[in-house]
Amino acid sequence: RAESVILKNGLRYIDQTEGSGEMPRWGQLLKIAYSISVESSNDSPIKIDERKEYLVHHGNGRTIRGLDEGLHTMRIGGKRRIEVPNQNLGYVTPGLGPLPESAATRRTFNKALSKLDATVVFDVALLDAFDDDADLGYYVDNSFTGKQLAGIIEKSQ
Repeated sequence: RAESVILKNGLRYIDQTEGSGEMPRWGQLLKIAYSISVESSNDSPIKIDERKEYLVHHGNGRTIRGLDEGLHTMRIGGKRRIEVPNQNLGYVTPGLGPLPESAATRRTFNKALSKLDATVVFDVALLDAFDDDADLGYYVDNSFTGKQLAGIIEKSQ
């Protein structure tokens, strides 16, 4: 069984399948497949939306921050469950974000998020990552390498 990773900001993810491709870079377009649900300790999960293919601009500030962070350390071909606490990593403004696409689904989503203890869960597959020719390149990718990240995790335990 895969081990879950919990970051200091509360973001939690569990790799279901580790991909064999490259990790995405800020500024790239990512092709993902996803399903979104909202989980609360009081109720059963509410499934919100699902897509087999969707393009998201990685790191442009218009995607849910927790989703962006969860995608950043994946590899192409990987599948991951990303659990986003609805604090500063989730939807902080009703209707903000490209997901879900339809206004009716966003209303359902926002209603579910109005519960104080709600967590947004993304089951996501990173299908591809490619450079955006129209991107102006104002991104700086200061990510840790896998070896550096393993050292940091080892020191913190």
